Amino acid sequence: MLDLLSPPPAARDRTRLEIIKAIMAKPDTQQQLRRRTGYSAATISGVVRKLHEDGLVELVGASELNKEVRLLPLDGVAVGVEVGFSNIAVVARRAHQSHSDARWGSSQVSAAPGEAAWLDSAVALIREVVEEVGQGPEDIGTVGMGIPRMIDPKTQRFAPPVLAPWQDGEDPAATLAGRLTRRAGKERAGMWKVRLDNDANLGAYAASVYQYPLKETLIYIKASTGIGAGIVIGGNVFRGARGCAGEIGHTPVQQNGRYCLCGGRGCLETVIGADAMLQNVKTHLGGRPFEAPRSIRELIRSAKDGNPICSRVLREAAEQLGHSLGGLCNLLNPEVIVLGGAFGRAGAIAREACESGIRRTAMAAVVDGLTVASSEMEHSSAHGALLMGIDGEGL
Repeated sequence: MLDLLSPPPAARDRTRLEIIKAIMAKPDTQQQLRRRTGYSAATISGVVRKLHEDGLVELVGASELNKEVRLLPLDGVAVGVEVGFSNIAVVARRAHQSHSDARWGSSQVSAAPGEAAWLDSAVALIREVVEEVGQGPEDIGTVGMGIPRMIDPKTQRFAPPVLAPWQDGEDPAATLAGRLTRRAGKERAGMWKVRLDNDANLGAYAASVYQYPLKETLIYIKASTGIGAGIVIGGNVFRGARGCAGEIGHTPVQQNGRYCLCGGRGCLETVIGADAMLQNVKTHLGGRPFEAPRSIRELIRSAKDGNPICSRVLREAAEQLGHSLGGLCNLLNPEVIVLGGAFGRAGAIAREACESGIRRTAMAAVVDGLTVASSEMEHSSAHGALLMGIDGEGL
């Protein structure tokens, strides 16, 4: 795996590398590889033929036109890590395997307590999941990492303002790479480069590659403590000049509303984020002798079980999200919106309310043909991080 991903000097070899990375990300037909990479049919055919002759890929399928190109077994593991405000998730698979073969694990430790807590937990979880794949830490080839903060794509560092629990000057990707290197042994010193991105961007990337490969424009909503939107156009993540595209959670929706960590007031996430929804349930309960949900997962569970207060709070939050998404839809005219995080787990309750909100603010032509779906992939952002690690070569 490491030899295949080494940066080549010649342009023709770079084309070969890009196609190999596309196959690592997802085994596919030559037609789909052409769409995903942008290379011509002749280029894809020529590279695949040479890879087959070299014993690196196999062609699987009865129809010559629809044969799937798959890498033959390789050493090396691709890893994706998501560090969030409620948990840490890790996915890992061998380079030649499909995403359905990936192993995953999660921990209730989060980013909130600070670096010392999440770093130890993430490294332990990586080791555990990689061993489930049948490899050791020394076999890790690529690592991608997602966090719920803005990341400048040019520098792989935080874009300002740097919001808690991280601080200006911190570099979580370099910190994780350093710890993994020490755990794997001195012989791997300096080998790993952990690729870092916003978790909503990575959720969008995974949804585009694995679930909606034929959709031109896709928006993925990551909703938890914060609210973020990942945008994929033509198979590429749209990040903006400084990595701030899709920060819909910091769109003002209430004049003189609650103060937000970003320094604004009335931002969307102060109205429909997990903390706001939990507080709204407590407010509705007042002094009644009922126990309020202590987490967003408990709130969603209660809503699904028919609790009228939790259902109302969840529906109104999802409708407000849709109301805000309508404007974004008018700008981008997406084919699909995927609800992830809390709203994804809520299923039809959130999805239908979000659709209602979109219909109120988006133009008729934009709504016509638009699909709003709940994410079906567990830990989408970690899967997207794994893909980004492969794309970024990781070394």
